[in-house]
Amino acid sequence: MFCFLFFLWNSHPAKRVKPNDKADGDGVPSTAGPNGERLYELSRLRYISVSQFKGISLTVDQWEKLKTLIHQVDKDL
Repeated sequence: MFCFLFFLWNSHPAKRVKPNDKADGDGVPSTAGPNGERLYELSRLRYISVSQFKGISLTVDQWEKLKTLIHQVDKDL
């Protein structure tokens, strides 16, 4: 499995991404994507999810944010 970025190009992400009612075991906030997958916010309108996909491109700020989320992403793998 690979980790991939889920991009929301819509200017109204609240319509496409809804908060997850489940509590995470380690308190990392996540949201439910349009297909029910768990999404973690890296930056405005950019999320990460666990799925089968190859390749990502991140800014330095997004990379730093990803490093703070990696424990939860690894747990989901």
